[in-house]
Amino acid sequence: MLALGYLLLLHLLVYTAAQNPLSTLQFVAFWFRHGERTPTHYMYFPKEIPPLIRYTEAEPGELTNRGIQQAYQRGQFIRTHYDSFLGLVYRPSELIMNNTQLPYPRWAEPLRANVSLYRNIFHQRMIDAQSETAGRYHSEMLLSFIEDHLNRPLMARNKAVFISGHDSNFMALGRQLNITQIANEMLPFAALLTVELHVINGTNFVELWLSPTLTEELVRVDIPQCPNPCRLETLQNVLKDRRLSKPSWEAQCLGLEANAYDGIVT
Repeated sequence: MLALGYLLLLHLLVYTAAQNPLSTLQFVAFWFRHGERTPTHYMYFPKEIPPLIRYTEAEPGELTNRGIQQAYQRGQFIRTHYDSFLGLVYRPSELIMNNTQLPYPRWAEPLRANVSLYRNIFHQRMIDAQSETAGRYHSEMLLSFIEDHLNRPLMARNKAVFISGHDSNFMALGRQLNITQIANEMLPFAALLTVELHVINGTNFVELWLSPTLTEELVRVDIPQCPNPCRLETLQNVLKDRRLSKPSWEAQCLGLEANAYDGIVT
């Protein structure tokens, strides 16, 4: 009878965990593209008279009203899916936020139908050209946020970090990890990738979930080299030769030796 009761309890625990996918969640990193913004600068042909388009609702590089609405909607989406994990009160120690109608000329008409294709190809080649420098740093960030959480004292561990980035950041991460859904096409404004750390029976697992648009739910995406369930240890081994610390990356950008910095670069 006691054994039967134990089996029933075990079944209920497994069922509860299956019904509540956040029950094992320990930490999550939210990678989201910023909302629509105005251009930071313009390029003009010699005979053009600037400005071609005058933006009145925002300064250069700032979010437009639509961009602000997109960011708000994405925040509401995160709240809906992670409310029980993040809690009702914002605590900086637990949540970290890191903070992007004239007619077309006749010669441009043939390009309009394929502008997305050309844009994707341009960014793919640009990102691949930097694969060994800035590209590798994206893999480092993905793992270092998780490792920073695990290396903290238990009572000082944060629950989440928020990384606001560009479409090219998503593509760079996708091409580093061979994630098909984000490796080949630029994601829309306010796209969201969540990197979840779960602890199951004392073992750390990583799950990636993608909501590419504001109207789409989260769907799991796979890292081919670390298929689900993806153990953190396996992912660390897969990326061990691809990681590039921030000091090393900045040193390379400055044309210095990789070990030029022996301190923390902020």
